[in-house]
Order: sequence, then structure tokens, then C-alpha cells
Amino acid sequence: MLAKAIYKGLLKDVNRTGWVSNPSVGMSSEDRASLHAMVAYQGLLLRKAGNLDLDTALDNAVKTFANTKLALPGQNGGIKLIDDPWAGKGRSADAPINGSPDSPISTLKGFAPVYSGFRMTNKLGKEEDPLETWVDDAKSLKKKLPGIFPEVGLLSLGAPRPDGLLPILDSTSQPIQLRPGQEVAIRGAGNVPVWAAGDAHSADNDPVGPDGIPLWAFGGLGIRENTLTKGKVPEDPEKAAEFFKTNMPPGVFPVYNPSTHSYTLHYGFRMVGTAEVRDAKIKERAAEWERARAYDLKNPPLTPAQQGAAFLTGAM
Repeated sequence: MLAKAIYKGLLKDVNRTGWVSNPSVGMSSEDRASLHAMVAYQGLLLRKAGNLDLDTALDNAVKTFANTKLALPGQNGGIKLIDDPWAGKGRSADAPINGSPDSPISTLKGFAPVYSGFRMTNKLGKEEDPLETWVDDAKSLKKKLPGIFPEVGLLSLGAPRPDGLLPILDSTSQPIQLRPGQEVAIRGAGNVPVWAAGDAHSADNDPVGPDGIPLWAFGGLGIRENTLTKGKVPEDPEKAAEFFKTNMPPGVFPVYNPSTHSYTLHYGFRMVGTAEVRDAKIKERAAEWERARAYDLKNPPLTPAQQGAAFLTGAM
């Protein structure tokens, strides 16, 4: 009964209640014993203070324990708790795991930032959970890369690497691989820009409306996402790297394995509320203000004399 309460508390504290299809928690026997000892110790402290409350003891122990454990999507929809493999790195929006120049996937080399799976404050000033983003990404991978990801079964993540990446595993815990020369179809790789009015333009044309206001101010540049682009994984490693960088969905990193002459698909926890998203929102608010200002200039308020004339006209 106590163990069940502990696992329920863990799921709640690591913010995993609701999205795991199999509400089970996998952990090592050492971690399990450590957590039980923490609960007992918290109970002892509360008892000495004259307030023995099992729920409080459980809550205190779980919070302390969960802060040092990373909750990863395991097999069959459950989760597995492991020690923080990056020793506190990647928990801040400005300090990704791959931020140093010596990282093979360093942001200084043009790679996207990779974070740990712990919740953090994003560039919009809101709390964000990279693991929840992974859940959404995992659901869309089958649509974005048809034929590569399995049509059935749950995806999970394997053992973390020092560079912040984790192998993407299928429902049988096998890594998902691509080979040079393999044909792939990527949905969204050739997205067509579509303006709000429905006419396709290049972003450089910046078409304007009848009032001289750019059309992007009336809804922005939309994207037709159902475009399916077919191609082959290049044989040349440099061309393959550019191919993957251009076409892979956000968070997916192909890692070359010389022994198998193939690319194993890995995932790097990412942040959705980036500085680019923040700046786009600022631009959007500025556009709204510009629209309102343009409307006011075109439709100025009536003067007192005009209001009086309008009143008399209506009364006649």
C-alpha cells in the first residue's frame, strides 16, 4: 500500500500523471530502498515535532527524491527514473547541455539547443516541461516521417549520452536507423508558404493590401504542412549531415555508427518557448498595434461639430 502511494506521489511530482498510458514507475532496487528510507526519515522528523502525518512525510520525501531523478518514457507507456545523467546541466533556457564549444553537437556549430528533461522557465517567462514536448513530438513523428517510424506501438527513449541525446526506441526497444542511400519521405520538408488571403507568394515579395499595409499584418505567412518530400539519404557524410539538418523534425538528431554504416535516430529534449517565439509574439503585437493605428487614421473620431450635425440629421 505504501509503495503504491509512493509511486502515485512520484508520478504527480514529476508531472507525469495523465500522459503515461501505463502508470508504472521503473527504478533500481537501490533507488527504491533509498526512497523508502527517505519516507521513513521524514516520518521520524515529523514524529519528533509532534505531527506524524504520512502524507506530509511522503510528499517531502518524494519532492527531494524527484529533484535528482530524471523521468524518462519507458516501454509500454510507463516511466523509468534514473539519476540525472547531466549533473544539473540543461535545466536553464540559457544553459543547454550542448552549449560548450567542445560538444560534438555544440550550438556554436549551428545545432539546436538540447536540454535535460526537467521542467524549466522558458523565454516567455513560463514553466515548460521538455518531457511533455517529447510526448507531443513522439505522436507527430509517424506523420512527419512515414515509413521510418512504426505505425503501431509506443516509442521510448534509451540510455542518455553525455552530449544530451537519447536513442529513440520502438515498441520492442530496438533503435530506429537510417542507412545511406535509403529512400525517405518527409512530410513538411517542402512546405509551401501561403498568405492569409490564400495566394502563394515568396516571403521576399511582401505583398501589401489596398491600404498599403503588408498582408502579413493581417494574419501572417501560413504554412501548407501536408507537402510530402521524397529523397534519399546521401552517401557522402557531409551531404548527409546537411540533409538531416534541413529535413529532420525538431529534436531529432541522426548519429552515425561506423560499425553498422547507418544513422541511429536520437532525440534531444528541446524548448518550445524560445527567444525566436518570444520575438515573433512581440512582432505580432506590434502588427496589431499598427493595424489599430492605421484604422484610426482612416476613421478618425468625429469632432463635436460633426457629432452635432450627425445628431440633427438623425433627428430630422
